[in-house]
Amino acid sequence: MGKTRTGKRMNLITVHLPEQQVYALDELVKARIFPSRSEAIRAAIRDLVDRYAPYLINKYSKFSFPPLGFNNDRKFLMLGQR
Repeated sequence: MGKTRTGKRMNLITVHLPEQQVYALDELVKARIFPSRSEAIRAAIRDLVDRYAPYLINKYSKFSFPPLGFNNDRKFLMLGQR
């Protein structure tokens, strides 16, 4: 597990993308919209999680404990917040 400049821990994942999406990522980096592919992908995932946060919160709100996969109450409560 690596760390960012801010000291936040990051998990490494591997994804397979179509060539067109990799090209688009590279163009965003070349245009300096994002400093790296990783930053662009993190931004996309943040947007996706924000979009579906109400669903996840509603789905798991019936639990009095974090559901399997949420190893920390605070992480679950922070879902959808930045």
